[in-house]
Amino acid sequence: MAVHQELNNGNWIRSLHTRITSTLQVQEFIGLWIRLQGVQLQPNVQDTITWKWMADGNYSTRSAYMIQFRGSHRKFRHELIWRAWTENKCKIHAWILLHNKILTADNMQKRDWPHQDHCVLCNDPLKTGIHLSLLFPFAKAVWDQVLT
Repeated sequence: MAVHQELNNGNWIRSLHTRITSTLQVQEFIGLWIRLQGVQLQPNVQDTITWKWMADGNYSTRSAYMIQFRGSHRKFRHELIWRAWTENKCKIHAWILLHNKILTADNMQKRDWPHQDHCVLCNDPLKTGIHLSLLFPFAKAVWDQVLT
């Protein structure tokens, strides 16, 4: 049955009669009912669903996944790397690190290349770019000196 017919004959309200069991559900129902009062549907137009998070209106799993993180983190401003007052080799290293392209053990494992399963310098599990740059004991000591 079309949405137009359900709205006009009130069946949608009758079908909810026994399913609303809490105060919160009553509040949600009243809010929905108030919003639907102003809806004017055209009887000869096919019902459609539009996914508002995509320009074309089509739903995709990827868009649903991405929208759940909207506003939860700030976007990193990549251009700040290139504006930094440092040598180009430092900027390039930061760019490569940011894009996870440094040939650390985790990236070599993805390529099925020979690698160590742990950091040979500190014996921590699988070496990553973050480990080398921030978590490695020597890197921590350097950052402590820089930030103090």
